[in-house]
Amino acid sequence: MNTIGKGLLVLLGVAVLVGALLAGALSSTFADTTDDQGGGVQGVPPEYEPWIRRAAAACQHPELTPALLAAQIQQESGFRAQAGSHAGAQGPAQFVPGTWATWGRDADGNGRADPHDIGDAVTAQGRLMCSLIGQAKTSGLRDDPRRLALAGYNAGWGAVQRFGGVPPVTFAGGETYHYVRIIMASMKRFEAARDGGAGGALSVRGSGRGPEALRR
Repeated sequence: MNTIGKGLLVLLGVAVLVGALLAGALSSTFADTTDDQGGGVQGVPPEYEPWIRRAAAACQHPELTPALLAAQIQQESGFRAQAGSHAGAQGPAQFVPGTWATWGRDADGNGRADPHDIGDAVTAQGRLMCSLIGQAKTSGLRDDPRRLALAGYNAGWGAVQRFGGVPPVTFAGGETYHYVRIIMASMKRFEAARDGGAGGALSVRGSGRGPEALRR
């Protein structure tokens, strides 16, 4: 084989090696952002599943599981992207404008941060819940941090501090009390084994429109 031929083979070998290394790096990065925290999730619309799993995986607190986020979206909007409320809450996670201004981001890359976009709403929900769970765990309050975080999401953290926990049934017509109770009770039906049908890696594509965002 002549010198030119040997040189081409060397270059080809280097290209293959570099390609393999890049593929491995991208695979590792993707796994880091889509790995399930607290198992998989089931019983949700397919356009929600990858975003719910991604939102849970992005939180450092293991209490924030895909099942918790799914049960919360079910209670907030019934997985309806165009859901709204008399208080001005919008989207799957029922965010009001003021809260969205703090937590909303363009997660799906379509050029806008929109509380009706499934990816934007669910990842914002995850960030807010993650923050609230963190506050709950350092608050000194003796209750499940998931319950405290849900109460903070619904009524504001100030209400949780005021009552020293989940507000009682006499507060706000029992809305927050029952909000927490229903979500905690319904989480189980959204849980799926890590290696179950919903446990495989999923990619996130498109912008999608989803249930309203946070209610505050």
